[in-house]
Amino acid sequence: MNTINIITRTSNRPLYYDDCYNSVIVATLEVAPNVEVCHWTTSDDDATFNYLHEKYNNIRIVKCGRPKRKNMNHFPYHRYLGQVVNLIDNDGWVLILDDDHVFARPDSLSIIY
Repeated sequence: MNTINIITRTSNRPLYYDDCYNSVIVATLEVAPNVEVCHWTTSDDDATFNYLHEKYNNIRIVKCGRPKRKNMNHFPYHRYLGQVVNLIDNDGWVLILDDDHVFARPDSLSIIY
């Protein structure tokens, strides 16, 4: 089976995340039947972590520690992506879709695949 892993970073933005999640669900319905879509989501605060666990049962949630930014040019949150990549146990594709983004079309994953 072929796998597409989608990594989404989110923190305290449930409305954005809901839109992102829904676009992944729609795109998943359009992809070939021999393709598994794994939606990984990172969270760095307890409220978001709990919200994700309560509302979604078909995503993989990774709790990350919240590092402090050293200055305005320092983006430690990119490390969350590496934490998830290290957990992925398949040879599939890895896509990054932040919580304030959505797939442009319902067949986006099919086109990518």
